[in-house]
Amino acid sequence: MEREPITSKVRNELLQLREQTGWGPDAILNRDLQGKDKLTRRGLSAKVIQSWMDGSVKTADSGLLSAVLRAYKEIPEHFWRGNVTGKGRTALKSAYEDITEGMRNALLEEKRRTNVTPFQLLKGSVQTPDGLNPRIIDQWLNGLKKKAKKHHLAFVLDAYEALPDRDRATAHQLRPTSGRPVQRSADRVKITDEMRAEIRSIHSNSPMGYLKDHPHGLTPTKMCHIVSGRNKTIDRNALEFLRNISG
Repeated sequence: MEREPITSKVRNELLQLREQTGWGPDAILNRDLQGKDKLTRRGLSAKVIQSWMDGSVKTADSGLLSAVLRAYKEIPEHFWRGNVTGKGRTALKSAYEDITEGMRNALLEEKRRTNVTPFQLLKGSVQTPDGLNPRIIDQWLNGLKKKAKKHHLAFVLDAYEALPDRDRATAHQLRPTSGRPVQRSADRVKITDEMRAEIRSIHSNSPMGYLKDHPHGLTPTKMCHIVSGRNKTIDRNALEFLRNISG
């Protein structure tokens, strides 16, 4: 059984196909996949597909991954979920997401944490979605744009969250952005194994939608990275927020 890494390019392709077609992991698994029984016996499940998409698993069975990508690409356009009902306005609306104050703060926090500008972010990306450019991201950050294409927003959040914290040794050289103070290393806490287990327990037992407004920059994707061990630090206020939930 040959395995291959789930690179950011592969993950973004999966997310874009899901967004484009409107078919989630359960729906794609229930399609008439060629050799479906054999694939499920080899371990393919909706949970496995979701783990590829959310980044909690870093490698995949090459055959299973190829089968899922092929299944997505073979869905005829007239079967895309946005086109099935024929309600074009609803389909168009569902492709966009509001840039709430919480989401804007989450983006600003990622920019401060990494010290990477939108231009630098996209310049370093392997596969930038069509229509996304640094000016659009800047407009999200300064509040000029109140809506964003969902797959654009997901791409930017994932790209930022994959970056490490900026070098603490050069933090004193940085300048404030967007009129806000630069977040210093003292504002972040290193996540120990014990702390990660605590956060994992809080996350598992919290009510649905508790991250809806992205408190203190906490997005569902970021929580996944924190819980899985991908993120090594956490904002001090975000940690306090999580502990207050369990308290």
